[in-house]
Amino acid sequence: KELLPRQTEAQMQLNEISGSDEAARAEFEKECALAEMKDAIEKYIPIRASALVLEWAIERFRKERQGPLLKRASEIFNALTLGSFAQIEVQVDGNKPALVAYRNNNDEVRLPGLSEGSLDQLYLAMRVAAIEEHVKGTNASIPFVADDLFTNFDDERATAGIKVLLELSRKCQILFFTHHRHLVDLALEFAPDQVTVTELMSATQAEGIST
Repeated sequence: KELLPRQTEAQMQLNEISGSDEAARAEFEKECALAEMKDAIEKYIPIRASALVLEWAIERFRKERQGPLLKRASEIFNALTLGSFAQIEVQVDGNKPALVAYRNNNDEVRLPGLSEGSLDQLYLAMRVAAIEEHVKGTNASIPFVADDLFTNFDDERATAGIKVLLELSRKCQILFFTHHRHLVDLALEFAPDQVTVTELMSATQAEGIST
């Protein structure tokens, strides 16, 4: 009976010592976790700051360069489609930008919904707008090579396309290849002073001459 109180007291002292060890271990683990968090935060802040600066630079470029480019491409696309489409925009779906065309009634048409002819007209509008932007304010001039560009155009849209190329020819040289004589005649009709026609021989004709 005399030993029981002593045993109880000894057990309580042992528990206190054990509890102190656990508390010390927990405190040590907490300090390690705080140190790791501090290190992670110090690494995260410069990375996040760089990402924000990059996002700002991209947005600034979009507003200053992409905006005027799309505006001009929209004007050309409107002319090439005889007023069927009013505007081109770039929408960001997740991390992927998508080119979207809008009809005059504001109906949205994504690229898969465009006809083959309208797609050709859209790409031509983007190419012409990009070339105009490239030569703007510089003396640099690059030739624009068009090989049977109006294959999927009807006559009215081909006429509109020729007008667009004739306007572009004031800023750079246009090399237009076609085996459709009526397109040559349309170009000569609109601007005989701007168009020089050179007829190329076919392989069969060349063989006939050589023999």
